[in-house]
Amino acid sequence: MSNRAAVLLTSLGLVVGVTAAAEQVPLVATGTVMKKTADTVVVRTHDHGHQITFNLDRDTALPDGLAVGKHIEIHYHANGSTGQTADRITLIAPRATGRVPTSGPGTDDQ
Repeated sequence: MSNRAAVLLTSLGLVVGVTAAAEQVPLVATGTVMKKTADTVVVRTHDHGHQITFNLDRDTALPDGLAVGKHIEIHYHANGSTGQTADRITLIAPRATGRVPTSGPGTDDQ
């Protein structure tokens, strides 16, 4: 094999390896469930407040109690330009709002 062919094959192998590694980057989002159907869940993300629709399929791991208003962590993969499919959804604790309570325990209005 010539040096030129060896370099070409090595370069091709590196490109394929980098592309495969890039496709395996884990995608994770957290947010609040805005809508749930049999085959989709719409989430308002915690970081930007965007609403994103995730497809659900027979391989998606869903927690008991998944419903509108629940806070979730969603592991997913992209479907090219057609959206994303949830791989695993877990319930998480609600995020703190950063607001100071105006009534109740620890305030003057008990």
